[in-house]
Amino acid sequence: MPGEHRFPSPLDVPRDLAEQALSGSFDVGDARIHHITDGIMFGRRRFWFTGIDPALWTAPLGITDPDTEFPVNFGLFVVELAGAVTLVDCGFGPGIHDLGESRGGDEMRHRLREIGIGPDDVDRIVLTHMHYDHCGGLVTDAGTAQARLAFPRSRVLVHAAELAYWTGPDSETDPMGTYVRARILPVIEAGLVTTFDEEAEIAPGVTAIPMAGHTPGHTCVRVTSRGEDCLLVGDLAHHPIHFRHHDWLPEIDADPRASIEARGALAEMAIDLDAIVTGPHMPILTLGRLGRDATGEVTWSRVEPGDASRRPASAKRGGVPRA
Repeated sequence: MPGEHRFPSPLDVPRDLAEQALSGSFDVGDARIHHITDGIMFGRRRFWFTGIDPALWTAPLGITDPDTEFPVNFGLFVVELAGAVTLVDCGFGPGIHDLGESRGGDEMRHRLREIGIGPDDVDRIVLTHMHYDHCGGLVTDAGTAQARLAFPRSRVLVHAAELAYWTGPDSETDPMGTYVRARILPVIEAGLVTTFDEEAEIAPGVTAIPMAGHTPGHTCVRVTSRGEDCLLVGDLAHHPIHFRHHDWLPEIDADPRASIEARGALAEMAIDLDAIVTGPHMPILTLGRLGRDATGEVTWSRVEPGDASRRPASAKRGGVPRA
């Protein structure tokens, strides 16, 4: 309920995969934002809290066993605003099947069709980073003679440092390297990749904000419309509790110090903007606003989808009209 400051527990959601939501939508001003999945599964998540005494992170999440399985959404966002469609990340693709049982795995294009969006409707794709679960849907049948671009008219925007890592020699020993290169190289060959190295408006009302640390060019995305804001935080927060505990980091973070600084900057920005915050790995829909308690610590308050926009429903012009 609005105003709730308790952080979500992994026990708050149904334990049956069949009951997990595959998509959900909310408004921010005139922007229509869809959170869709490319696979949901349950799994142990100790590595989201690397080096932290389990007693510290389990208690505020309402669990006692650090091996309690969390719902994990390999999700992405679709932003419809000002007549344009922007994807924020591009799903996992077939690699998700190597991780175990999932719901909706490698079905991104099905989820898009369900909200009325086809491959040619997507104007651009911004990658928060290029881990395989964020760029896996760029190409279909990757690595085969049948490989083709999944979104043939879409420009793909990514931080220059991120692209340099995944197309350079350092990625050749990265366990994700082969999978990632098979997705991004065909897009580069098609001349559809654009890079940025600082904050950049990538579409009307959609801004890429570099916040490195998780990866060399990790980026968050700000959506602004009618004086309202949403921050799509990529992998800076896998769970809302990370908005408060900036040093509770996943072991995969490339630069822990930079990640901690980025999380702090993100929290300040979210509070200053009174923005909705959400991330791709959170269950659909996990929306919140950040604030501070009497001690100055960051708080997270759940926001229901219908309350995400402060504009009356009757005043909204909606997203992109579909036939």
